[in-house]
Amino acid sequence: MKVMIPTYKWHMGSSLRVYTENLATGLSNLPDIEVRINRLKLYRAFSIPIPSVKDLIRASSESLRSDLVHIPLEGSVFNFVLPLIPNICCVLTVHDIVSFVLNTSQNYDDNYLRMNRFSRYAGSSLGKAAIKIGISEADSIICPSQTICTALANTFKISRKRISVIPHGVNHNLFRPINKMAARQLIGIPVDKRIILNVGSEARRKNLTTLFNAFAKICKNSDNYVLIRVGNNEEANEKLLSKYVPKEKRNKILFFSGVEDSMMPYFYSSADVFVFPSVFEGFGLPVLEAMACGCPVIASNTSSIPEIVDDAGILLDPFSVDAFSESIESVIEDSDQLELRRKSFEQSKRFSWEKCANETLKLYMDTYRSVA
Repeated sequence: MKVMIPTYKWHMGSSLRVYTENLATGLSNLPDIEVRINRLKLYRAFSIPIPSVKDLIRASSESLRSDLVHIPLEGSVFNFVLPLIPNICCVLTVHDIVSFVLNTSQNYDDNYLRMNRFSRYAGSSLGKAAIKIGISEADSIICPSQTICTALANTFKISRKRISVIPHGVNHNLFRPINKMAARQLIGIPVDKRIILNVGSEARRKNLTTLFNAFAKICKNSDNYVLIRVGNNEEANEKLLSKYVPKEKRNKILFFSGVEDSMMPYFYSSADVFVFPSVFEGFGLPVLEAMACGCPVIASNTSSIPEIVDDAGILLDPFSVDAFSESIESVIEDSDQLELRRKSFEQSKRFSWEKCANETLKLYMDTYRSVA
C-alpha cells in the first residue's frame, strides 16, 4: 500500500509534528506499506499560512499515485483540494475541534494571536471551513481520545462508525527516566530547589493563570520552589507573568523556548512534579511524556487528560488554585515519591508509537477495502 501524508514544516515542540513524524516512522517499519511525507511550504498572506499553488498541485498529483492519503491535521489547507481529486481514499486525523468547542476569546488572548499565525488561521472562518471539508470528504477519521470522538460526533452529527479512536504514543527510547541531579546540571537549573515543571504553549486554554497563581501562593510559604516553563514564546510568557505573578517572585520562574526533542527528557526528569492545568486538550502529549520519564503528574480533570493519566496521577478542577497549590506541596513533600514516579512510568507503558502505527495501518487497510 502506498500512503501519502501532506503536512507542513512545524516548529520545534509542535505536537502535530511529533505525531506526524513518529507515526510515519512507525508505519515505515511495518511490512506492505510505503509512506511518503509531502511537506507543503507555507507563505504568509493576509496574516494566515498559505501554501503555494505549485505545492498543492504537486501534492495533489502525488495523491493520485497513492492508494490512500492520510491528512494528519483536521484544518489542513490540503482539505480544500480534496473535492477536486477524483477517486481519492482519504483518512483524516482530528486532534481536536477546539475552535468549535471554545470561542476565540476563550482560547487565545489578543497578544497570543498576534504572534501565532497558525492559531489565527485555526480560529478563522477559513480554518473552520477546512475542518468541515476534511470531515465531509474523509472516508475514515482518527481521533486520539474518546473525548474528541464524542465531541466530533455530536458537533458534526456524523456516525461513530466513521471514527476510530487511536491514541497517540510516546517514544520510550527517548522519553525515559534520567538521574534527577544529572539532568538539572545538564540543563543548568538549581540542584538544591524543588522544581515544578510545565510544558506547553501560551494559549489561553492552557490555563497558565491557575499555574502562576498556585505557584505564587506556595511561594508565600517557602523560597525553596522554582517553576520551569517550557513554551513557545517568551514575550507572551512575560506578559502573563507580569499580570499574575508578584514582581519579587518572577525570578523564581525560568522560561525555555525552542527546546530540542532530545533535551526534553532532561527537563521532565529534573522535575519534582509536572503540573498541567489545561482546560481543553485533544490528547495531551506533554502529560504522557512526563509520565514516561517517571515524573509525578498533577493535571486537570477535564477533556482527554483523565484518559491518559487514569489513577496514576492527581486530577483536579483546572480553576481551583487552592487545590493545585495544596497538591503541589503535598506531592513534592511526599516521602513516597518513588511510588508516585513508578505509577507514572507504568501508566505510560500503555501508549507507544508502535501500537499507534499498527492500529493506523489496520484502519488504512479497512478503509481502502471499503471504498475499493
